[in-house]
Amino acid sequence: MRPTTTVLATIKNEDFLYTCEGHLEDVNFASRMKEGGRGQVEQVQVKQGQVKQRRVEQEQEQVNEVKQEQEQVKQEQEQVKQEQEQVKQEQEQVNEVKQEQEQVKQKQVKKQYSLHRDFFSSTSSLSPLSC
Repeated sequence: MRPTTTVLATIKNEDFLYTCEGHLEDVNFASRMKEGGRGQVEQVQVKQGQVKQRRVEQEQEQVNEVKQEQEQVKQEQEQVKQEQEQVKQEQEQVNEVKQEQEQVKQKQVKKQYSLHRDFFSSTSSLSPLSC
């Protein structure tokens, strides 16, 4: 803490605060008044109230913007989720079609045989087939 000779006091001198010159130059900390008039104090209070009101309005606008952005992100996430679900369903359909194609292919495979040379010979142990 730095030593200071500057003291701020309330209008009726009921309370006081020691401060440094740097804080007095900060417009958010204190406003300089002309000596004398109470009207000046009221003007400063009105201006401070207006500044506070503007800050509140700006903060509310920022909050609204953030809420809108969050809602947009939420909608985009929902859309992505729906698209993923659609892709999943389409993949399942593709898999079903592939399975059906494989089954059809297996059914359509022509069986090929090789005839044994000595089947019709008299030495065959099998009896002739009757078709």
